Amino acid sequence: MKTVLPSLEGGDLLLTAKAFFRASSHSSLAPTVEIGGIWPPLGIWVLDPFEIPFLNTPILLSSGAAVTWAHHAILAGKEKRAVYALVATVSLALLFTGLRARYLS
Repeated sequence: MKTVLPSLEGGDLLLTAKAFFRASSHSSLAPTVEIGGIWPPLGIWVLDPFEIPFLNTPILLSSGAAVTWAHHAILAGKEKRAVYALVATVSLALLFTGLRARYLS
Protein backbone atom coordinates (compact mmCIF):
# COMPACT_ATOMS: atom_id res chain seq x y z
CA MET A 1 0.00 0.00 0.00
CA LYS A 2 2.88 2.38 0.72
CA THR A 3 4.24 2.16 -2.82
CA VAL A 4 0.95 3.37 -4.31
CA LEU A 5 0.66 6.57 -2.24
CA PRO A 6 3.63 8.47 -3.75
CA SER A 7 2.32 7.81 -7.24
CA LEU A 8 -1.12 9.07 -6.21
CA GLU A 9 0.43 12.26 -4.85
CA GLY A 10 2.30 12.73 -8.12
CA GLY A 11 -0.93 12.18 -10.03
CA ASP A 12 -2.67 14.85 -7.95
CA LEU A 13 0.16 17.28 -8.70
CA LEU A 14 -0.04 16.58 -12.43
CA LEU A 15 -3.83 16.95 -12.40
CA THR A 16 -3.54 20.34 -10.67
CA ALA A 17 -0.87 21.51 -13.11
CA LYS A 18 -2.98 20.35 -16.06
CA ALA A 19 -6.05 22.21 -14.76
CA PHE A 20 -4.03 25.42 -14.29
CA PHE A 21 -2.48 25.16 -17.75
CA ARG A 22 -5.84 24.46 -19.36
CA ALA A 23 -7.48 27.41 -17.60
CA SER A 24 -4.72 29.84 -18.57
CA SER A 25 -4.67 28.55 -22.15
CA HIS A 26 -8.44 28.89 -22.44
CA SER A 27 -8.33 32.45 -21.10
CA SER A 28 -5.69 33.48 -23.61
CA LEU A 29 -7.37 31.81 -26.59
CA ALA A 30 -10.93 32.88 -25.78
CA PRO A 31 -10.90 35.91 -23.45
CA THR A 32 -14.23 36.64 -21.83
CA VAL A 33 -16.24 39.86 -21.84
CA GLU A 34 -15.46 40.38 -18.13
CA ILE A 35 -11.80 41.03 -18.92
CA GLY A 36 -12.53 43.22 -21.94
CA GLY A 37 -12.30 40.53 -24.61
CA ILE A 38 -8.53 40.92 -24.92
CA TRP A 39 -5.54 39.02 -23.60
CA PRO A 40 -3.76 40.04 -21.45
CA PRO A 41 -6.44 42.09 -19.69
CA LEU A 42 -6.07 45.87 -19.55
CA GLY A 43 -3.99 47.01 -16.61
CA ILE A 44 -1.80 43.88 -16.58
CA TRP A 45 1.85 44.67 -17.30
CA VAL A 46 3.42 41.91 -19.41
CA LEU A 47 7.13 41.14 -19.21
CA ASP A 48 8.99 41.04 -22.52
CA PRO A 49 11.01 37.80 -22.39
CA PHE A 50 13.52 38.96 -25.00
CA GLU A 51 14.96 41.82 -22.93
CA ILE A 52 16.69 41.32 -19.59
CA PRO A 53 15.24 37.82 -18.86
CA PHE A 54 16.87 36.60 -22.09
CA LEU A 55 20.20 38.04 -20.90
CA ASN A 56 19.77 36.65 -17.38
CA THR A 57 19.50 33.06 -18.63
CA PRO A 58 23.15 32.71 -19.77
CA ILE A 59 24.28 34.66 -16.69
CA LEU A 60 22.50 32.19 -14.43
CA LEU A 61 23.85 29.19 -16.36
CA SER A 62 27.39 30.64 -16.21
CA SER A 63 27.03 31.12 -12.47
CA GLY A 64 26.10 27.44 -12.12
CA ALA A 65 29.12 26.44 -14.19
CA ALA A 66 31.38 28.66 -12.08
CA VAL A 67 30.19 27.18 -8.80
CA THR A 68 30.73 23.68 -10.26
CA TRP A 69 34.24 24.75 -11.24
CA ALA A 70 34.80 25.97 -7.66
CA HIS A 71 33.55 22.68 -6.26
CA HIS A 72 35.89 20.63 -8.45
CA ALA A 73 38.80 22.94 -7.61
CA ILE A 74 38.12 22.48 -3.88
CA LEU A 75 37.98 18.70 -4.29
CA ALA A 76 41.28 18.78 -6.21
CA GLY A 77 42.91 20.94 -3.51
CA LYS A 78 43.53 23.88 -5.86
CA GLU A 79 42.70 26.76 -3.55
CA LYS A 80 43.69 29.59 -5.90
CA ARG A 81 41.41 28.31 -8.68
CA ALA A 82 38.62 27.77 -6.14
CA VAL A 83 38.86 31.40 -5.04
CA TYR A 84 38.76 32.61 -8.65
CA ALA A 85 35.72 30.45 -9.34
CA LEU A 86 33.91 31.63 -6.21
CA VAL A 87 34.64 35.27 -7.07
CA ALA A 88 33.24 34.64 -10.55
CA THR A 89 30.16 32.97 -9.05
CA VAL A 90 29.46 35.82 -6.65
CA SER A 91 30.08 38.41 -9.38
CA LEU A 92 27.65 36.69 -11.72
CA ALA A 93 25.09 36.36 -8.93
CA LEU A 94 25.34 40.10 -8.16
CA LEU A 95 25.01 40.93 -11.86
CA PHE A 96 21.98 38.64 -12.16
CA THR A 97 20.34 40.14 -9.06
CA GLY A 98 21.05 43.70 -10.17
CA LEU A 99 19.60 43.15 -13.64
CA ARG A 100 16.57 41.42 -12.15
CA ALA A 101 15.95 44.27 -9.70
CA ARG A 102 16.37 46.86 -12.45
CA TYR A 103 13.98 45.03 -14.74
CA LEU A 104 11.25 44.59 -12.14
CA SER A 105 11.44 48.11 -10.73
